[in-house]
Amino acid sequence: MGATAGEGSVAREDAGEPDLQVRLLGPVTLSVRGMQVPAGPRLQRSLLAVLAINAGLALSRSVLVDFLWGEQPPSTVSHSLHTLVWSLRRLLGPDRLERVGDGYRLSLGVEECDVLRVRQLAGYVQRRDTPAEEALAGAEQALSYWTGSPLSDVEGVAADLARAELENLRTQLVAARVELLIELSRAMEALSSLRSEAANDPLNERFSELLITALHQLGRRPEALAEFDRVRHALREELGLDPGPGLRAAHEKVLRGGDPERPPARVDTPVPKPVPKPVPKPAQLPATSRDFIGRHGETAQLVGWLTQDQDAAKAQGEDAAQAQDVGAAKGRAGPRVVVLHGPGGIGKTSLGLRAAHLVAAGYPDGQLYASLRGFDPAHPALVAADVLPGFLWALGVLDEDVPAAAAEQSAMLRTVIADRRILLFLDDAPSGQVVQDLLPGAAGCAVLVTSRHRMGGLVAREGARRLDVRPMADAECVELMSHLLGAELVAGQPDRVGQLIELCSRWPLALRIAAEQVLEHDDAALGLDEVCGQLSRAGDRLLDRLGTAEEDPAMMMGQVLSWSYQRLSAADPRAAALYRLLGAGPTVHFDQHSAARLLDCPPDQAHQLLRALAARHMLEPDGVQHRMHDLVRQHARAQADLQDSPAVLGAAVDRVLAWYAAASSAGRVALGTPLREGMAAPGQSAEQLGLGDADAATAWFSRSLDDLMACVQVAADRGHPAAWQIPMGLIGYLLLANLGETRAHEISHRTGAAAAAKAGEHLAEATVLTNLAVLYERHDDPQQGISVMRRADAAAARAGLAPLRVITMQHLGESLLDVGQHDEALALLDDSLALATELGDDALLSVSYVMLFRALWATGQVELADQDLAQAFEVAERAGSGGYYAAFEAASFAAESAAQTLMDVDPARGAEYVRRTLDRFGDALMPYDHACLLSLLAQAEQATGDGASALQHARAAVAAFESLGSLETKEYLSARALLTAEQDPR
Repeated sequence: MGATAGEGSVAREDAGEPDLQVRLLGPVTLSVRGMQVPAGPRLQRSLLAVLAINAGLALSRSVLVDFLWGEQPPSTVSHSLHTLVWSLRRLLGPDRLERVGDGYRLSLGVEECDVLRVRQLAGYVQRRDTPAEEALAGAEQALSYWTGSPLSDVEGVAADLARAELENLRTQLVAARVELLIELSRAMEALSSLRSEAANDPLNERFSELLITALHQLGRRPEALAEFDRVRHALREELGLDPGPGLRAAHEKVLRGGDPERPPARVDTPVPKPVPKPVPKPAQLPATSRDFIGRHGETAQLVGWLTQDQDAAKAQGEDAAQAQDVGAAKGRAGPRVVVLHGPGGIGKTSLGLRAAHLVAAGYPDGQLYASLRGFDPAHPALVAADVLPGFLWALGVLDEDVPAAAAEQSAMLRTVIADRRILLFLDDAPSGQVVQDLLPGAAGCAVLVTSRHRMGGLVAREGARRLDVRPMADAECVELMSHLLGAELVAGQPDRVGQLIELCSRWPLALRIAAEQVLEHDDAALGLDEVCGQLSRAGDRLLDRLGTAEEDPAMMMGQVLSWSYQRLSAADPRAAALYRLLGAGPTVHFDQHSAARLLDCPPDQAHQLLRALAARHMLEPDGVQHRMHDLVRQHARAQADLQDSPAVLGAAVDRVLAWYAAASSAGRVALGTPLREGMAAPGQSAEQLGLGDADAATAWFSRSLDDLMACVQVAADRGHPAAWQIPMGLIGYLLLANLGETRAHEISHRTGAAAAAKAGEHLAEATVLTNLAVLYERHDDPQQGISVMRRADAAAARAGLAPLRVITMQHLGESLLDVGQHDEALALLDDSLALATELGDDALLSVSYVMLFRALWATGQVELADQDLAQAFEVAERAGSGGYYAAFEAASFAAESAAQTLMDVDPARGAEYVRRTLDRFGDALMPYDHACLLSLLAQAEQATGDGASALQHARAAVAAFESLGSLETKEYLSARALLTAEQDPR
């Protein structure tokens, strides 16, 4: 090397080999006086490795136990540890390994352990005053110590952490070496190493920046530009990020064509002593899962939050160590705190680790990690006092210097890292207070927290950023299943894979469990069919099916969700009771009023309990309501079946069914449709839900439709009146506000009619069947409409309610007219007119006159038909508001019938009837009826040659239909066709 051995020199301190050598940068090996000796069995090798990496530092018993056995130490752990120490002392000599407190410290010289020597060389390489040639020699000597993956024959999570730290050190040395080669104008020698590193880590901006600089130095401009395009594309595709300032600067230099500047390869570093004890730089982050898939948007969000100050510092030409000053300048005196919150099994830890590893280089003083066991059923949750000593030891504080009190330990942690840039990862946090006690004070640090709690306190006190981790998107689920099951299988069976994703509710843990079950079969394709079938048939037992053969609790979906429930039960039994009832209830959405009915408590109390459940991710906000994920709801239902009696659950369900029936009645009234006999009384539901007008009612029906449908089915199964009361309440919305909901209309009314018939509620049966027939009539299925109306008329006759019988006869007569059965229609309509006259209900009488007008016109009795039409309008306009129909309903029906019937023979008279109705009742008409009349008026005006007015009314009709979602009706299509013909007159 040409340098004398001494402080800071890269030359070895001794000419000969030391008596003892421990090598860790590959398999763990031990040499004594030049002879390699067995390092012992696995646990003994592991103990030697952790003590050698931390040579000179006292490691407590708990740290050693965690490294050797993880979270499941044997019951004889004390004896086992003592035996391992005794065996190591026999190999190393009695003076090497000394007891300190309840732990041990290993004494090694720098030349006796490859890791210690590499650390010394790294410090020498990074010193600003080290000549470039000597720094390069030091970097190459340090890299020569690697013989493979560090600690390659040592297993365990803690070993993975140590391995990651050493791999990170190697990456830093490789970067330093190529920086020095470029500085010395030897870029050609750096190319091979740079291309290899860029291929191994294609998202590493530093290596790409150096590769671009090297190619530029060599005059290979096209290749430099191509490398920038490659990494920019990769960053955008993988992370949704643009290149950082350093990479952009290198690219701009190539574009400008100037001479490349030498990279700032080194920073000031204290001169190492002959046998240094470097400030530890912990690298405790567990490894990222190799099959981490998706979450691109969330990852980019986290990376942005965790690197914002660093990017600002780089943009100002400062190095990363000055980023805390940028944060302070923005008014942020403390660390950056980011919280990932979500339910169990949703992938918070994997996502957090992915982001943490991506930003680790921006925290060069180390990364600390602790699992706080917030929802671990086998262990109590950790508090700060359980974690702080380990953090302090990892940062180089001796065991005897760690204070006893947790408050003093917290203060010492803030002191030790006050001028350092460290990332803390606090996994599975039980509460915001525990996190608060572990926060550093430095603006240059960051804290990444995962929890099933929302951690609202951290947002208020620390300005924390929060990311709600939710089920994966469909495309990401397919990507994950392709990785787990194989792309060929997933591409070949997209429907089956889609079914599996749906059954697993897009939950990452559930998908992984299901994939493992598929792969247990020799033929994966058959396994996919079988697993889908089993899960489809599982019903309420789905969670029992989502578990692995090894019965690992962490890989059993039901167990993972139960951990949250167990903590909830202990902390808030009332909230736990509501959780169970929500699972047992008929709906998937909840507000404070429906929850109050379930629990039979005041709405204010229900509101607080819903917030408590949402804070634990046992509910999720959904607009003005909350909802349960499907898997969580199944778990809640299972807990209800285990802990609550059938009587308790049945009473809760009946209360919420009655409330939804009352709310449906209130919504019907708000839409302007009067209540009918047999409907639920609205009670206070209109006031509670704010159903003061049609818009509010439409919004409530729209967001509650799926829940109302579910209530109808559950009520029918239980014989509850809500089975027919809810459809009766819904009709105003389904027919007059949103005709697009044909499926909801048909299913709810068929179910409700059957339930009413079974209960002997013939009035309700007739009403619901009549409404169902209207659906078929408006969607051009007259025969089905006639069949349903015959059943409605029979039910009305059994009910003995005369106004209802008039209506069913009118509807049935109209349906018979539409299919040409004129004689039967005339007989029915004559009977309906006689009964309406007897009742003295002008609105009903007007409708009967209109029906007879249509029947007489169809049979050629034009003069009689005209008399009945005139009579219909006269009666409708004098009708009061106390009848079965409102006056505007009768008039609207009369105008619509007149316009349709007269369209081909006297469109001008039809248009006049429509204008007369719009002028008299326009503001009172239902939105759908108003739109129909506008369309008919446009068609009649077009037929009479008034094209300008026809277009005006056609545009208004189309806009009205489209706002209602009624895009399949005949009158909408007619108005639309009129506009289309005007735009393209060919």
